[in-house]
Amino acid sequence: MPSFNVSSSNFGVSNAEDVFNKIQTEDTIYSFYLGSVVTPTDSANSPVRGTNVYKDASVFKKIAPTDVTIVVEKNDFEAKPFNTWSSNSASLNNFYCYYNGNVYLVIGNNGNNNSNLDGKISPSTTTPPSHTYGIKKYGEYEFLYLFSVQAQDRVVLSGNLWIPVPSTSNTIPFYSGSLIEKKINVDSLSDILIGYGNPVIPIVSDTGINASIKLITELMSNVNTTKSQQKFKIVGIEVTDAGNNYLDYDLGDSLETVLSDESAVTRNAIENAITLGFTPIDVTIREILQANHMLVTASITSTEIAANTDQTQFFSHGLIRGLKDKSGNDFFIKGVCGSDGLTSNNVKITTSNAGFSVLGSTAAASQVGSFASVLSLNSANSTNTTTQKGKIASSKTASGSTIITEAQVHKNPYKTSDGLTNKYGTTFVITAIQDTNVKEGSGTVINIGDTNFNISGAGDPGDHFPKTFITQYLNRFN
Repeated sequence: MPSFNVSSSNFGVSNAEDVFNKIQTEDTIYSFYLGSVVTPTDSANSPVRGTNVYKDASVFKKIAPTDVTIVVEKNDFEAKPFNTWSSNSASLNNFYCYYNGNVYLVIGNNGNNNSNLDGKISPSTTTPPSHTYGIKKYGEYEFLYLFSVQAQDRVVLSGNLWIPVPSTSNTIPFYSGSLIEKKINVDSLSDILIGYGNPVIPIVSDTGINASIKLITELMSNVNTTKSQQKFKIVGIEVTDAGNNYLDYDLGDSLETVLSDESAVTRNAIENAITLGFTPIDVTIREILQANHMLVTASITSTEIAANTDQTQFFSHGLIRGLKDKSGNDFFIKGVCGSDGLTSNNVKITTSNAGFSVLGSTAAASQVGSFASVLSLNSANSTNTTTQKGKIASSKTASGSTIITEAQVHKNPYKTSDGLTNKYGTTFVITAIQDTNVKEGSGTVINIGDTNFNISGAGDPGDHFPKTFITQYLNRFN
């Protein structure tokens, strides 16, 4: 599991929440693209890939708010030592676990909460946590139930890496400002004996109520010794009541109230050996788990692809925020997904299938309709002397006299009546253009990845079980 710095992660949790909430209200709209006609030669994180996203993108699809969730790393309950949650540590790791659809906070990892044994004892796998409310002990371990994963979130769990975490409105029931961390350095008290057996100590506070701890002791005197003369050795600590609403506490005053017959030196030694930790007031599950990762699930079927482009093989994909239309407005709008949340980004060019060679004669039959093997397109218009190369995404004969070609370009340079020249030097006259409605270069690139997804032979557009491209993008917030 990753380690967390508590103070910085709390800020990261807040940042993740802000972005997540804007996606849920669709004030921020994410989309993803599938594209590229050849295997990219640059790495996915190279600057040139980010620059070429608009050219490489063949189709854009809107990400539904339901496909975005806040997650933490999946940490299975198993026979390994776990650490305990702490409000006193600058970093936390391996402090929660997942078992059978439930998530638990580890708040005890040895029977007497001896700090010298912290993280050294493994739980018994024959008695895994199973409760769905509050705190319960299982052998040497003690767990606080946090939440159960909902059925609709199982797709996230299927990857076996991440756990979806409920929204910030889900606070930990009845554990607000509560005492759940307790440790004692028993070794530091090896020479100290007290005259109290298993004393229960209410925790003094100006704000909180009802929290109390018990010092676990062993009788060191002869069993026949009178009670007033008995001496006990401290061997552990436990919480007898977690209390609530604690913003402050005074352990020294708490010990003095109960252990009044012990010397100040003894009480001070006991105080120094004890570590207590309270949950923050109204702490949320995401905060206590330091959930500062957002997982975005993107998918598109061969049916959806075929309805928007004739391209059948794709080599890249990526996540985009804030895609715009030609007028500079949000391309995808609130409340609209499905087929209306999907668009082609390839320029579709219709030409005659009768080409002319550079010598002006009719093209050879072997060159007619040869765009399927074209590597690049050149636009050369009498009013536009700029030549721009575009990559071919698809090309097919639409009828006996026309060819429809899809090209990938940074900005559409083609116009009707342009001459479109193939690699053989043959020119074909453009008779129609279907431009993309997406504004070139718009949106912010969040993630880019490589793939090799092929839908040729995937079946008819109406297939009930079409081939599906699915990926997930993970973003960490600091």
